[in-house]
Amino acid sequence: MSDLPNPGSCPSPHGGSAALLLVLLMLVVLGFVAYLWLLPVSAPPGPGPAPVTQTPTESRTSKSAERPAAPAPTAEDRVVAAAPATGPRRVDDSNRFHGRGSLRGSVDTTVGKDFPATWTLILEPSRALTGREGAVAKRIEFTGDEREFEVPDLPLAGYAVRAEAPGYNGLPVHVLLERTSSSAYVMLQLGPAGFLTGRLNGSTGEPLEGIPVWLFDGAAPPAAQVPTGGRKTYSLADGTWRFDVVLDGPHTLVYGTPTAPMVAPVELQFHAPSLTVPRRTFRSSRRSTSSSRTSSPSPSPGRACAAAARRAAASSS
Repeated sequence: MSDLPNPGSCPSPHGGSAALLLVLLMLVVLGFVAYLWLLPVSAPPGPGPAPVTQTPTESRTSKSAERPAAPAPTAEDRVVAAAPATGPRRVDDSNRFHGRGSLRGSVDTTVGKDFPATWTLILEPSRALTGREGAVAKRIEFTGDEREFEVPDLPLAGYAVRAEAPGYNGLPVHVLLERTSSSAYVMLQLGPAGFLTGRLNGSTGEPLEGIPVWLFDGAAPPAAQVPTGGRKTYSLADGTWRFDVVLDGPHTLVYGTPTAPMVAPVELQFHAPSLTVPRRTFRSSRRSTSSSRTSSPSPSPGRACAAAARRAAASSS
């Protein structure tokens, strides 16, 4: 019994292994702490820049190489490029009015006016359109209730077309017949005629009564010619005068007589419904009186002027 070893006096193998593991664990912890201590301090991460997406592009050189080459300019292109840029090129219109055309249309009256028993279709060269040099003048009479018309075989030109009837006005419609538009349709209208009025005064402002006033259609003739075909009226006691049923267009007024007018003829352009001629003043014809009073009173200036006009009319006839 005395030869057996004492368990408390011998070192245990399990105790040494535990101590070694504890030492190793402490070394690992110390190393991790040292690693954390040595790491640099940095700001918390934030949103970074947006990623740049690169789109694949074709090379300009390759693009231009794929395009077809422009064609060489022609002689016509060079002429257009040399011309100034002032608008479209002019079209050759030398044959614009070569050929014949036709005109169709209808005529009616304004509201409240009866259609006349007879009327006349009038074609004249237009003063507002080109090509009027080749237009022909025509007057075509219509009777009954004919309101449609057709005029064939007309030279291509610019025309003024209107209807005319007794006591009615007809406004013209301008029509251009040309090679690219050789026929046309127009709608004409007949309207009521108007009246023309005026006033005659003496040099001192008194009204002139009994002065003859003539109205002629159209412009005044040359000075050597006497107008014919007019109508006459006389100024009233208040100096006024008036003509009714006056048609649109140019007219000529004559004060006195056509052969011995008191002043130069007056040309005017009338448009319905009415026209008032500016007041006309004539020198009053006064008799010279002596300082002594005579038994016969002198006539009024208006009557003296009217008497002089009548004497002139009698001598001219």
